[in-house]
Amino acid sequence: MSTTQSTINGIFVPNIVPYDAKGRIDEDELRHIIHWVGDKSVTGFYPNGSMGEFIRLSYEERRTVVRIVSEEANGRPILAGAAEANIELVLEMCKYCADLGCRAVSITGPYYYKLTQESIEAPFLSISAMLAQEAATAADVKIVGKEKIGAAYVTVIVSGDVAAVSAAIAAGKQAVGSLGKVIAAHVIARPHDELIALLPK
Repeated sequence: MSTTQSTINGIFVPNIVPYDAKGRIDEDELRHIIHWVGDKSVTGFYPNGSMGEFIRLSYEERRTVVRIVSEEANGRPILAGAAEANIELVLEMCKYCADLGCRAVSITGPYYYKLTQESIEAPFLSISAMLAQEAATAADVKIVGKEKIGAAYVTVIVSGDVAAVSAAIAAGKQAVGSLGKVIAAHVIARPHDELIALLPK
């Protein structure tokens, strides 16, 4: 079954997680469920959501669920739940899902504890810091600053010569691009100061 790669739309079915008599994930039954749902002409699958009771599973069990669904999806896109209790595991799960070929992930802000707006934004700022670190170490550039737009979008600004900035941006995108967190990246060439002095005022 072929699906468009430009957008995600249609019917994505959240799956339940079956267990055997010993309380372990019944992998054969889960595969059966995915095949049964797939026969109903759905667009794709949504493992590890609320319907799948992801919070009751261990981290390794959540990985197992995504792996099985990806193996049985028959080419249909997967929107995988990647909510975890800390940013390191969120990033690790996002990369795992990307390596399995999932089209997108669904994450939440930190949960369980009552949090301020600033602490909810912190994980997204952590991702921008990772990008900035990779950019700064990859080439001779200067981190000019960051700009936060709304609750989750962060612009990281670097400066330097065009080649260095291009290399820095490429390194930063590679570092976090598999997480699906980079919206856009641009290199804006600025005229040399001596050239600006020659131009008419």
